[in-house]
Amino acid sequence: MYRLLTIFAFVMSVIWLANDPGFPPAVACVASVAAAYRDEFHALIGLHLVSLTPRTAPIRNLAHTRYSFSRPEYVNPMIIADLWGCISDLGDQVVAVNIAGANNSNRFFAEVTVSDDKPYPVVTAKSGEITFSYQYLGRSFSGINLLRVWSSGGGTGVFCAIVLVTLSAEAAVDIGVAGAKKVDRFIAKKIASLPLGDRYEGKVNYRFGLLTIGECTGSRFLRTSTQRMVVL
Repeated sequence: MYRLLTIFAFVMSVIWLANDPGFPPAVACVASVAAAYRDEFHALIGLHLVSLTPRTAPIRNLAHTRYSFSRPEYVNPMIIADLWGCISDLGDQVVAVNIAGANNSNRFFAEVTVSDDKPYPVVTAKSGEITFSYQYLGRSFSGINLLRVWSSGGGTGVFCAIVLVTLSAEAAVDIGVAGAKKVDRFIAKKIASLPLGDRYEGKVNYRFGLLTIGECTGSRFLRTSTQRMVVL
């Protein structure tokens, strides 16, 4: 039934594109194809097509999960900071974290506050001089969560980026004195990050699969023009 509905959506989007050529119907066509094959891949489409086949399918509906980016219980921002990594390093070091074991752990201990921004709050963690915040932008058709992040080490710099992560559930084995038992993990995995620069103050929006990064209205280190990218 699900596959039939996605085929119907694809046919209707093609008809829409034929009668009213433009970007929205084109995105609808691509989105319907992505929905049809949602268990086979999830992808980031920018200058290149990056197709990923995860061992465990990402969670696409967080309405009934314990941890979330948009409602309590919020994912600890320090976990996202760990996934983003140090800006002075190249490449990825930490690519996945078990939120179920880490959200309230000593490793990621911090004072967490939540703003009243709409439609999604800014979730901030402060540990000593280090401050890290994220704001949920949305979730792609295939389950990629987009987060706008801010990081400060206590100086004048506030380094900004967009971090793309997936959330998935998987089983593991805990071996203790009493023996082995099955445990559940709730995994946050980094897919990519897009740097925005120091003290970026432009507008960022994600809607219908289209990520729009506006020109920076503050420090102009990286963003001097609007950039658009399709994230499916």
